[in-house]
Amino acid sequence: MLLKKRGWAQQMHETLFGEARQRKVLMGIGTDAVGQFMKLYPGVYFTEMKYFVELGCSPMEAIVAATKNGAIILGKEDEMGTVETGKLADLQVLSGDPLKSIDLLGRPEVVILGGKVHRF
Repeated sequence: MLLKKRGWAQQMHETLFGEARQRKVLMGIGTDAVGQFMKLYPGVYFTEMKYFVELGCSPMEAIVAATKNGAIILGKEDEMGTVETGKLADLQVLSGDPLKSIDLLGRPEVVILGGKVHRF
């Protein structure tokens, strides 16, 4: 219904994304989905990162949008967002280089979550 009323379309979002990038708007990766939705679609976060790359961002720009920029947007950059001493961090250990293939993200071999190591 909202799409019909306001004329929203995928192309409009892609155009606005490009304009925001040109203007150097700080963009982050995220979703307003919580609870059951995230259980049904756990890869939505990584899908959005891949979409950033499809729309012209480098893989590193997508990773920074998901980590550092997200922390800045939330006002938590002193606590998280980059891997530094004293900051909170959950990590993925991948079998390859996500800068060469963003598709590796979300398919880790090891995850360090809350200080606990999980192997896959």
